[in-house]
Amino acid sequence: MKIAILLSGLYMAFTVAAYADSNFPNVTLALVSDKILRITYSTVTPVKRLALNRVPDDQRLARWQSTQNGLHLIHKDDVDYIERKDGLNFTQAIFDVPMTYTVLPKEYAPFMPYSDGGVLIHTGRFQSCVYTCGDDHPSFGFPMAIKVPPSAHLILDGNITDKNTSWVDMQDGTMIYVGTETPIETENVIALIDPAIPSIIKDALKDKFPKMMDYYADKLGPLVQKPALFAALDRYSKADGNPDSNNFSRQGGTLPGQVFMHLAGDGWFEDPDIWGEQIANSLPWFFAHEAGHMYQRGANYTSSEQDAWINEGGADAFAVLALKELEVSPDNYISGRIEGAIDQCLSGLNEGDLRSAASRGAFRLYYNCGMIIQLAAHRAIQAQNSDNNLYSLWSNFLNAVRGGKPWSEKTFLMIMTDLAGKEVSNFAELIITGDPAITKERILAALGR
Repeated sequence: MKIAILLSGLYMAFTVAAYADSNFPNVTLALVSDKILRITYSTVTPVKRLALNRVPDDQRLARWQSTQNGLHLIHKDDVDYIERKDGLNFTQAIFDVPMTYTVLPKEYAPFMPYSDGGVLIHTGRFQSCVYTCGDDHPSFGFPMAIKVPPSAHLILDGNITDKNTSWVDMQDGTMIYVGTETPIETENVIALIDPAIPSIIKDALKDKFPKMMDYYADKLGPLVQKPALFAALDRYSKADGNPDSNNFSRQGGTLPGQVFMHLAGDGWFEDPDIWGEQIANSLPWFFAHEAGHMYQRGANYTSSEQDAWINEGGADAFAVLALKELEVSPDNYISGRIEGAIDQCLSGLNEGDLRSAASRGAFRLYYNCGMIIQLAAHRAIQAQNSDNNLYSLWSNFLNAVRGGKPWSEKTFLMIMTDLAGKEVSNFAELIITGDPAITKERILAALGR
């Protein structure tokens, strides 16, 4: 069912009350059709220029169409600006943008269309400031509102409503859904899974993802905000009837309280024998990993890039434990992920230690080696006390960070030593430093394989 079209003659702007800080325009989003989003920027006092936040490239110039002849977008010094062509001040700027998927470098796509006409919108793409956003924009609040079309509903911050809604957008923004698809809602999650996704994947996500969130909530405590899962199969992907010309793409990520995935390509419509078990199993792994990150965010923290093995390796280790315990993925797939991580970790350590992985372009080492360290810790912790596990380590770590300890290798290894013993923290330090004493045999022994 398509989103109800708002005819341009009946278009009504719904604006949030004037924001206290005049450095930020009020932003109103409205679907004027099932293909076009209209963005209205309004200021309390006339301004000469608006700066758009989050500018990875100059795509806005081609995709954003001004509805006012006197206004235009310019791209200068890696910033997108809205100005009048005659240089005079203005109080309103309106642009229409096609709600199609587009890849942005190191950014989430602004739109992830669902097959039935709904759409996932990344609000961070529409943040704006008067004159300039400067370097302090992570601490800003951007006033936003949306006009919800008739017969549709909005999912925002874990809440479902059919009412026009306003909020203050923060930091990286959030994903909001506008459409007619009915979500799955439990005590611990809202899940909106595209009805066109192949049933073997869709049924697994509908059944297992809510259980996965219940599982993490049981292990690490419930989140303050009910998390949301979004999985979209792009409406512009169609079966072409030729199994020899399949193409697949997927992009996803996580924002606070959200996990999302965009699928595209005709290959998703083929028989599962065509696109294969590896692709089917990779999606639950992705969601288990990203959901794990949400529960790691139970403490506000800042961390060094060289400590990324803690959170990235931890999320991969969470995925192993969750998918195995919930029987989401076959054992041979999980074993293959572990074996692959061992080989890639050892190969990467031949080039340098774990701390320097990012500086030499080997960020995946944080996933692979970090997972090995934490699965070894899980096994050792259980050997010490079967009532404890990797999640016990993480609960203690998050509590320590909340209590003022730094999110760091030192803090994590200290807690690991307390629960798992010195032998495992020594094993971890050998991996972190890239010590030649780390061999495949030693890793397999630590993992009990």
